[in-house]
Amino acid sequence: MPTSNVVYRFGDRTSYKTLTQSTEPIPTLKDHEVLIEVRGVTLNYRDLVIANSNYPGSVTEHVVPCSDGAGVVTAMGSSVEDIQVGDRVITNFDVANMYGPVLDGGSHWLGGTLDGMLRQYAAVPAQAVTKIPEGCKLNFVQLASLVCAGVTAWNALYGLNPLRPGQVVLLQGTGGVSIFGLQLAKAAGATTIITSSSDEKLQFVKEKFGFEYTFNYRKTPENGVEQGCTVRGVQIGSKQLTEELVRVVTSQNIQPHIHKTFGFDEEDVHAAFSCLETAGHIGKIGIAIKSD
Repeated sequence: MPTSNVVYRFGDRTSYKTLTQSTEPIPTLKDHEVLIEVRGVTLNYRDLVIANSNYPGSVTEHVVPCSDGAGVVTAMGSSVEDIQVGDRVITNFDVANMYGPVLDGGSHWLGGTLDGMLRQYAAVPAQAVTKIPEGCKLNFVQLASLVCAGVTAWNALYGLNPLRPGQVVLLQGTGGVSIFGLQLAKAAGATTIITSSSDEKLQFVKEKFGFEYTFNYRKTPENGVEQGCTVRGVQIGSKQLTEELVRVVTSQNIQPHIHKTFGFDEEDVHAAFSCLETAGHIGKIGIAIKSD
């Protein structure tokens, strides 16, 4: 096993450009932890807000960014029983939330108070990882995209009042959560509607995914959209919801849409954050730490 770990940390958090690459020792495992060789990461808008010091929650100084990570278990603590070396896994956004709503306000969130996944190796509590079944054909960047965007969409559709076939689902925008929500709703037999201010993005989504209805909200009166809607709040979700999502994605062969995957060198990592900042993407932006 390598003895060094390539890691990205923020500097003064005036911009994503303060992210710098360095080499640190491989994390020392505690009894309840697993060591993950991280293979793929995806970005969320939260990562950009943290980079600009505009995040309302707690952030540890010089934190490793990114909550979304997927990889392979390379070592285990002495008390870990249900995970094996070689298992493909994804992390949970909140490493303490096994089921139910988020209650602690962020003290156990990766990429904020806790070091995130933009590094070669990460030590994570075993209870906070979900194993990926052999039948799941997603690559590691696609798997990483399940952590926040996928689980948030799943929670919105099934967390409190489960979606039923024939219902209509309206989602705003063409970012990661919306695209996941559309794919999940479509798989459930719901009628889907997606909104955007870009006709080009709407056309791409309609051709790529075959959704029934799209509309440009700059050209449609708001009262025509909002009348009769049931608004559902958005929260990421627990490990229980993550496990449910993994089963559905595997059984339904849902393929998360990755707008572009960048490399792991400093120039590429900055380019990935720049791509997120310009908001021209559809779906998720990925970083491949190691090729599949």
